[in-house]
Amino acid sequence: MLKDYVRAIEAAGLDLHSVSVMTGGKLAAEHCWLGDRDTRHILHSATKGIAVLAIGLAIEEGELSLDDRVADLFPELVPEEHSPYLEELRVRHLLNMTSGHGQAFMGALQRSEIEDPFWARYYMKQPLVRRPGERFLYDSANSYLLGYAIVRRTGQDLEEYLRPRVLEPLGIKDAPWQKDPMGYAMGCAGLYLSPAEMLKVGELYLNKGSWRGTQLVPSGWIEECSKKQSDNSHHSVPYYKALRSGYGYQLWLCENGAFRADGIKAQLIIVWPQKDTVIVTTGGVSVERCEAQIVMDLAWEHLDPDRL
Repeated sequence: MLKDYVRAIEAAGLDLHSVSVMTGGKLAAEHCWLGDRDTRHILHSATKGIAVLAIGLAIEEGELSLDDRVADLFPELVPEEHSPYLEELRVRHLLNMTSGHGQAFMGALQRSEIEDPFWARYYMKQPLVRRPGERFLYDSANSYLLGYAIVRRTGQDLEEYLRPRVLEPLGIKDAPWQKDPMGYAMGCAGLYLSPAEMLKVGELYLNKGSWRGTQLVPSGWIEECSKKQSDNSHHSVPYYKALRSGYGYQLWLCENGAFRADGIKAQLIIVWPQKDTVIVTTGGVSVERCEAQIVMDLAWEHLDPDRL
């Protein structure tokens, strides 16, 4: 029950800001420690779960394909001297985090140190050490480049592109979205949504892209994003099992069949299809102690809709 979850979170000393549960299409339970259900919170990397909807729509509209080569998307940005692996890098590798880079280079702290304001050019200069598709390496740089691909192919950034197609139909208006130095909404992070708005995104996923009888996003795209597209069982944080249960397209898989958009410090949109349920949290929990894993473990224990 929600009371048990709230007590368990507080007993563990976790800095969770809100929890909301929707099941059967109805709000089942919610609790806010900070703000209320309409208080917007930065999603950090959970932004990827919204940005990736634009890729599916662009594919449907013929602007992109999974097999588009990155070198063909940005030919003028290909360095004169570059790894032959760059010629093999495709959109699907950006989506499932198997680009072939040896290390992440566009995390939250790293972005502030990038001197080149044209981040797509900076991306293309980074060396590839292995063939794309061979190994999972989570890096926001791939998500960023996907967002810039939308700019290149449609002339609109992610916020502009998604606004009439997804955001406004969901009733999400004027949501702040951080920009890169060129003024484009970032595909990797920076969107602010409230718990109530996050629930709407989760419901859209739960209903395979349908919202109030209208198919906003192709159902097939939702299915592709939420199924295992790469193996991350080798992840370097072995006791954080939620990072080792598989990865889809910009979404993490959970050990119990659920999947989620996941932002640092427990910004979570968890979709649990087997239970017809969406669980949303916002927070400021410790990254070093992997407290988001505790947030999820307690959710499985106490927020099963059969117990609410």
